[in-house]
Parts: sequence; C-alpha cells; structure tokens
Amino acid sequence: MNPSQSVDTHLHFLTPGCLESYLDNFAAELTSTGYKTLTISNYLQSVAHFGTWMQYQCIAVCDIDAAVVAAFGDHRCKCPGGRRHKRLSRQYVARVRRFVHYLNQKGLIDIPQEKPEDAPPASVVDFGNWMLRYRGITTRTVERYKRVIYSVRIRLD
Repeated sequence: MNPSQSVDTHLHFLTPGCLESYLDNFAAELTSTGYKTLTISNYLQSVAHFGTWMQYQCIAVCDIDAAVVAAFGDHRCKCPGGRRHKRLSRQYVARVRRFVHYLNQKGLIDIPQEKPEDAPPASVVDFGNWMLRYRGITTRTVERYKRVIYSVRIRLD
C-alpha cells in the first residue's frame, strides 16, 4: 500500500487538520510492521476523526496527552462523516492511542513514560520478547498478552 495514496483516498469526510503531515509516515510505519491495507485505512479514519475533533476543540498537537485522548473517546460525536453511533468504540480510540504513541516515540509530543511501579515486571517483558522472537506474533498481540498477564499477576499477588 502506498501510504500517501491511503491518506488521500480514505479520508472522505473528516479532515485530519494539524495531524495531516504525520499520516504518511504513520501509514508507512504500519505497513512496514505488517498491517494490511484495510487496517491502515481504519487507523487513518480514526486519526482523521481525532484531527477533526481537535480542530473543533482548538487543541494543538503539542497539547496532546492522555487526557486529550480520553476526552476524544468520551465525546458524543457530532463530527462530519455520518457516523451511525454517537459513542466511539474502545478499538476506535485505541487506534488513536497508537497514533499518539507514535507521535511520542518520534519526539513530536512529550507524554511522560509509565511510572516505574506501573511498568510490568521484567519476567513479563521477557515473555513478550520471547513471543515476538520465537512465535512470530505481532507487537499488538504481544502487548495485549502482556497486559493480561500483568493484570492476572497483580490479582494473584
């Protein structure tokens, strides 16, 4: 999938606004990670919606943080595009979180890293690395497994 093509052809009603300049590289990174065209299109739609909402709320890229993403996830949608539901799904908002994480990794925004006490133990991180290396699963799946294992481990302690 040509990332620049995806941005142009999949943003029908929503305008990514101040996020537009980051979409091509984000799409390219998703492609290089093994995401398929339809999945990338879904990510770009979610990010475009986030950009539209940010414009309405007068939020700049440098002001993006976890609270902004949470507010986006909680908004009762009246944005253009003819959505069937006024509430956004967890998966929809998770795509935006993934994009925000990408911006943070690239140094375009500054969101503090997890507190040390919130970070999973080394054994959980090692398990995730092992799964990536020897089982050939995606980073997304590993992150989901790590969250589940960590939450189970907390309940058992």
